[in-house]
Amino acid sequence: MNKTLFIPVITFFICTVSYSQVRDYWPTEGWQTRSPAEAGMNTALVNEMEQTILTSMDYIDAFLIAKDGYLVYEKYFSNQYGKDDYHILCSATKSITSILIGILLKQHYIDSLGQTFMDYFPEYGMLNDDPRISQLTIRHLLSFTTGLYNDDDNAASRKPDQIEFYLSQKFVADPGTLFRYATPASQVLSAIITKTTGKNAREFGSEVLFPKLGISDFYWPADQQGYTYGGFNSFFCPRDMLKFGFLYLNHGLWDGDTIVDPSYVLTCTTVHSEGGSPHGEKYGYNWWITENNGYHAFFAGGYGGQFIYVIPDLDLVVAITCNTSEHREDARFLINSHVVPAIQNSSVARSSIHKEGSGLIVYPNPSTGEMNIGIETAGHEPVSLYITDLTGRKCYTIIDKNTLSPGSHTYILSVGLPSGCYLIKGKAGAREYNKKLILSD
Repeated sequence: MNKTLFIPVITFFICTVSYSQVRDYWPTEGWQTRSPAEAGMNTALVNEMEQTILTSMDYIDAFLIAKDGYLVYEKYFSNQYGKDDYHILCSATKSITSILIGILLKQHYIDSLGQTFMDYFPEYGMLNDDPRISQLTIRHLLSFTTGLYNDDDNAASRKPDQIEFYLSQKFVADPGTLFRYATPASQVLSAIITKTTGKNAREFGSEVLFPKLGISDFYWPADQQGYTYGGFNSFFCPRDMLKFGFLYLNHGLWDGDTIVDPSYVLTCTTVHSEGGSPHGEKYGYNWWITENNGYHAFFAGGYGGQFIYVIPDLDLVVAITCNTSEHREDARFLINSHVVPAIQNSSVARSSIHKEGSGLIVYPNPSTGEMNIGIETAGHEPVSLYITDLTGRKCYTIIDKNTLSPGSHTYILSVGLPSGCYLIKGKAGAREYNKKLILSD
């Protein structure tokens, strides 16, 4: 039985709610480590995965797992790479460009994603006489729904001017109606960063993003126009790839700083089209959206098998790098076949997964942006849940000794509390709950 309760708003102002776990440290100065067993993972499955890579997946260069904010698995399978060596990300670069667009929006370099991008490129105004060119927005670039023709096999990335090449293409659909993967569209985004800030994407990121995450050693070149390659050709260490995923796992928050607005992170990782090639998944805003073993997941993906993979419900980030001799998807499927089952099959971790056990989980609804409180009950038992501040003072009662039937129960948190850190406390039978919650404007 699944019961949904709408909690009434108790104040008269609107409060945007976002959630990030309160961490006991942040990996800015480096990842702290735990063993898979200490992280509550089934070590037999982890070892089986490693043997699979060693015996039949020799194209994998590195495989890293961060669970609950700790680096719990790190293996380099190629003698060409170690933890301090950066690796080409190929098209996973697009997701980093998308992060920088979110920072543009937060810092008011752009007003909205609905801005038409041709306003930034008057020098290309005569390239395309189709009136739809003036309707194209930043949102269309991020979602690859401009409607312009593109075939990434035509080596557009090697054109002397990718932007000129892309904007001169014919329309094959109205803007916003058709997904068509387009690396040059990400180059337009990179150019917008330069047009609005006076710095290319590498320079802008080096001011507003990378130092905050503790990223200093990378390589990200520019094209002949001076625009950083927005859709491919960046090089980062796998440990730093994890940091990009960890930033979005925490809804744009990092060690007390809101680097990217949580609402932007949410919309980036929400489905905006059915997507398609090259990864065969749905698409958000320069992030691929999928479901992994029943859990909402999103990832940055690049040619050959470069992945930054995030499963929020499991507090999980995975970074994978592979050689680029050919394009493959099967490296990320190890997350389905081994990584997630290693968590699900662990009794230690089970209470933290809202789809299993008798735990409590707080997580964002990707469709509405509201916060959900999920609770599993094993029998007919009284349940109490309430919100307190960090001193223990009760701020709001969600449930007061209600007897719930066995099964899953979801409560939509729509309570207008001031920004800050709170606790969700309560009991279900003999079990006690104590979950931290961050509310931010």
